[in-house]
Amino acid sequence: MHFERKCEMMEICIAISIIFVSACIHGIAGFGFSLFSAPLLCLIFPIKIVVPTMVVMSIFVNLFVFVRLKEKPDMKSIVTILIPGVLVTPIGAYALKMADERLLKAMVGIFVLVSAFALLFGFKIKLKNKNLSYVLTGVLSGLLNGSISVSGPPVILLLRNEDKDKMEFRTSLTSYFLILKMITMMLFVFSGQLDWQIIKLILFLIPGLFIGVIIGVKIGNNINEAIFKKATNILLIAMGAIFLMKI
Repeated sequence: MHFERKCEMMEICIAISIIFVSACIHGIAGFGFSLFSAPLLCLIFPIKIVVPTMVVMSIFVNLFVFVRLKEKPDMKSIVTILIPGVLVTPIGAYALKMADERLLKAMVGIFVLVSAFALLFGFKIKLKNKNLSYVLTGVLSGLLNGSISVSGPPVILLLRNEDKDKMEFRTSLTSYFLILKMITMMLFVFSGQLDWQIIKLILFLIPGLFIGVIIGVKIGNNINEAIFKKATNILLIAMGAIFLMKI
């Protein structure tokens, strides 16, 4: 019993460290929290615990980043992406039943890698119709959200392609993820997937999250604009690599 308790506390300490580092990355870049923490937490806890935990923790991390940034987001653009994203999410869930999940992840990984390397070397696509581009981004984000529970890559790539400054980039992403995750959490609540075991784990992890976000946001606010853009491109490359590694 004592050995089991010791192992459990060790797992919690490792999980807090993972959350701290992931929250710090998210505070700096405005994305990356679930991407980096979820695969590592799945090595410690069952996926049925990790997924709802990540949804709730993502709300906390995005809410905290949003408050700390103190800049008004472009809500018109966010809503233009969000509405089709939410509407198309159920179609993405259905698509997962029809398609191979490994194939979907491979396609997303290759798409993100190619796009990230293109942005890193200065290649950008000129968008003639901004509203249409935002709607299509929302559709793609919703399809990925429903199929493989990852909504970020299309939105991140769109904002990087538009060369948003670091504050606008982080505020827009944070607002989008915050609203989307709140909607997702409601679905988990109604489906009964948030139980006491998950809530208890969240309470253990929250201190690491808040400390990581505070440090990350402070670094992100003071980092040079050019370095910030290169860093986000490198994170995108890491994101694509992680997708391919998870196949």
